[in-house]
Amino acid sequence: MPIPRRLRTYGLACFTGMLLMHAQPNSQPNPYQTVEGWLKLPEGRSWGSSSAIDIAPDGKSVWVAERCGANTCNGSNVDPVLHFDANGKLIRSFGAGMFVFPHGMYVDKQGNVWVTDGQGKDGKGHQVFKFSPEGKVLLTLGKAGVGGSGNDEFNMPSDVIVAPNGDIFVADGHGGRSNARMLKFDKTGKFIKTWGKLGTGPGEFDQPHSLAFDSKGRLFVADRTNNRIQIFDQEGKFLEEWKQFSRPSGLFIDKHDVLYVADSESKDGDGYGHNPGWQRGSRKPDFFLFSNELPFVHKAVVAVKGWHTAAFTPNMLKSSPEIFSFLQQSVLKEAERLFPADSADDPGGALTKILVLPSLPTAEPFRTQSVELLKARGVDAIISFRAMLLDILDKIETNQNYTKSDTMQVMRLIKNYDLLKDTQLDLLSERVAPRRAKA
Repeated sequence: MPIPRRLRTYGLACFTGMLLMHAQPNSQPNPYQTVEGWLKLPEGRSWGSSSAIDIAPDGKSVWVAERCGANTCNGSNVDPVLHFDANGKLIRSFGAGMFVFPHGMYVDKQGNVWVTDGQGKDGKGHQVFKFSPEGKVLLTLGKAGVGGSGNDEFNMPSDVIVAPNGDIFVADGHGGRSNARMLKFDKTGKFIKTWGKLGTGPGEFDQPHSLAFDSKGRLFVADRTNNRIQIFDQEGKFLEEWKQFSRPSGLFIDKHDVLYVADSESKDGDGYGHNPGWQRGSRKPDFFLFSNELPFVHKAVVAVKGWHTAAFTPNMLKSSPEIFSFLQQSVLKEAERLFPADSADDPGGALTKILVLPSLPTAEPFRTQSVELLKARGVDAIISFRAMLLDILDKIETNQNYTKSDTMQVMRLIKNYDLLKDTQLDLLSERVAPRRAKA
């Protein structure tokens, strides 16, 4: 879909495109296309089940752990851990004879590849491996072929993730008679703590299937059979649960803190996967907007609000009606006049009301209250300053000399030498409300 073809202003910026907000589950359009056969296996080899995938630190190449052309690697002599370049060409592979059921994967900032083996048989399995990018085993957690509940054992570990300080988190369990818990180790593999048990309450699990961290270090756990995501701090303290993402099999949080959730099991019928009203697929939040979604906005009114406050807290939103002046009927009526349905490729439709703002609170319930207030006043979507800055940096070319713009030149140097760190981005990010109820 082309970038919106016209840009006009009326006090506030108005632009064209197409965006769908507040729709029912499964009703949003799919802007993505499936590319068949992109990853190329060696001749004579076929794909098996593949639940383990991650992106390398270069942001382009892809790691996959597949189950040896079937749904198990037991008895196979092929390499299940595969590294592909951006064109889908195989770079290297390793891991032959080591796995029974490769299941979860995480690639850390140093490029090391972590893989969980989610089953056990013939003296193998129920372990977590850390490999160098070249395939050297650097660390092994768990006892080979032993499914247990001790502090040095796993029973069907589903996923692994590593915190910035090197602490290791393992989601241990895959339903049935396996475990249902989280384990935390230090960077050397020394056990620190465990939490959780089989159940439906806060901090309890039924298939903790996938893990992700957001930029604040909160741990997101896909509690699959409970049809929810649970969020914890890194000490295992329960923060909240989200049920709006269906039955989560996979999680991914990008650098903009957008959460993507894969649902591979939901069905209306009774039995395993029962989750009426939901369909299998991938989902993401629809209120927090990013530039790559703007081509899918048909027409909109945009208001940019300045730096007079660190975060748009509930109290500030209640006491500052001028924030919503762009939603006045006179403004919306003029925007509709400027953007009539005047051609086949511009079919009209409702305006999307977008607010560009410094940030929202991070702490709950303040963040949710701010979102609810914005929606109640008629705001359809928001864009944060942090998201805008990161997007501009993405588009800056480090090998280009921006002689006509000092600002672009400075940003090029910042990107080229990786000078913009999280602590600096926090100046543009969601600041904590007066008292932190939840992280």
